[in-house]
Amino acid sequence: MRRAAVLLAAILSVGSQMAAPTATIARTVAPAPATAATVVPAAATHHLSAEVVGYLPYWEMNAATFADIDLTKVSSIVLFSVGWDAAGHLVPDAPGYRAINASATTAFVAAAHAAGVRVLVSFTSFGLTKNTSFFSNAAAQATFVGEAAAFVAARGLDGADLPTQQPPVRFGRGSAQQIRLPC
Repeated sequence: MRRAAVLLAAILSVGSQMAAPTATIARTVAPAPATAATVVPAAATHHLSAEVVGYLPYWEMNAATFADIDLTKVSSIVLFSVGWDAAGHLVPDAPGYRAINASATTAFVAAAHAAGVRVLVSFTSFGLTKNTSFFSNAAAQATFVGEAAAFVAARGLDGADLPTQQPPVRFGRGSAQQIRLPC
């Protein structure tokens, strides 16, 4: 869990005022230039010759959908999504959080892992006002890092995806990033 927290902190430090160092994101954390965040995919554990990522939205997380997914066609599946609030706390009463914590999803994650497929969670943040508050608050970022890392570890997931929409202007035009985070 400590490594996941360091990686999440590194991602949040890109373009923000957080004091955590920027890091190259791979299977291990290594120093990187101050403005770089690099994703290095893990080696495929099955027959696919390229990284194939599938997104599974919470409203489709059910036994019927899980039974229809051909795990030989993907290398990673991202469970969409768990939100966080401006104070950095995960939102446990939201439908995505509940769906990812459901027993059917737990069984699906186990089946995916058995098939050599990585399973990640998408932590999402939407809204300029919320994101401006969050990305300006080191304490909120630290809260998110701790809660997100604990969530990934508790669910037995392989990492996280961190899309944001409407980041604060200081991040620059077109800076909304989507970063796969191996843990």
